Amino acid sequence: MSQISSKSGWEGRKSKGEINSVVFSDIFHKYLTPVENKTCLEIGCVPGSFLAYICKTFQYSAEGVDYVKDTKAIVNKTLSANGIKTSTIHEANFLEWNNNKKYDLVCSFGFVEHFSGKTNKEVIRKHIDLLKKGGKLIITVPNFRYLRYLILFILDKKRLKEHNLTTMSLSYYKKISKEYNLKVLHLDYSGRLFKVWGLSNLSNNFQKMFFNILKFIGKKVKTKIKTRFLSPYIVFIAEKV
Repeated sequence: MSQISSKSGWEGRKSKGEINSVVFSDIFHKYLTPVENKTCLEIGCVPGSFLAYICKTFQYSAEGVDYVKDTKAIVNKTLSANGIKTSTIHEANFLEWNNNKKYDLVCSFGFVEHFSGKTNKEVIRKHIDLLKKGGKLIITVPNFRYLRYLILFILDKKRLKEHNLTTMSLSYYKKISKEYNLKVLHLDYSGRLFKVWGLSNLSNNFQKMFFNILKFIGKKVKTKIKTRFLSPYIVFIAEKV
């Protein structure tokens, strides 16, 4: 299958309240600066947390696209809670969505890993085509490889099958950068080593015990050493030259 699973948003589908920080906010501050009259498009924008944070912090105008039912209502409620009264939110399948507009910032968070094969290539190409020259691209994905693969193999095999693990390596983004002549600004692993989230099938006592142990360790050990073996995310930021 080209589309491995539907993108429902690992933050959930409900609107959010005031957003003062997001998981990658420290990285955003290194590469984004507050500039008026710039545009941001988030692909897979439900529930709007990232879009709200980026736009209110760095003064981008807000635009987003997602196919989830009630996308406009969900995202606009989050944006409104964060003081953003004007936005353009599209309820559409990204691959079928046609838009000739170019943006200063195009971003997606936990989106591209839901597609494989030719469809994945089309998703990436479309991200880049939507950028202005000099615009910035931000893509983040979970890391389900190495030791994290073993953790999910024990706890949630279904989740492994629903994701394209090829997108979860630094070499994947190096190849994209070379193919599309992008200037890499940031490419690295990120997040607390023992962070676990969104597991769907804890069907036996061993799984529940293992999961609870990981949660306990995660609360005690908040180390953010960057390592392919245990870091929960990959963050890619590039500029279109």
